[in-house]
Amino acid sequence: MTELTPSAINGQAAQTKAAAVKNTVLTKELRTANGMTAQGLYDPRNEHDACGVGFIANMKGVKSHRIVEDGLAMLENLTHRGAVGADPL
Repeated sequence: MTELTPSAINGQAAQTKAAAVKNTVLTKELRTANGMTAQGLYDPRNEHDACGVGFIANMKGVKSHRIVEDGLAMLENLTHRGAVGADPL
């Protein structure tokens, strides 16, 4: 199981915001059902399961070491999914 980032453990995660974002992300099936077709550089055949990126940011632009801690925790949590960070350890 993925461990929580330090800010999530402290109850400072934006759970409401994350839920709203999750509800707006369309699944692969909905994208094709909604008429997403190849256009320019976009090709729906390039959509793959288990692909993605992680972002850690303060929505209000406040700089803090907690952002760094959360980013490092996110990189550590990638390993349980068989993924790796882009930079060598």
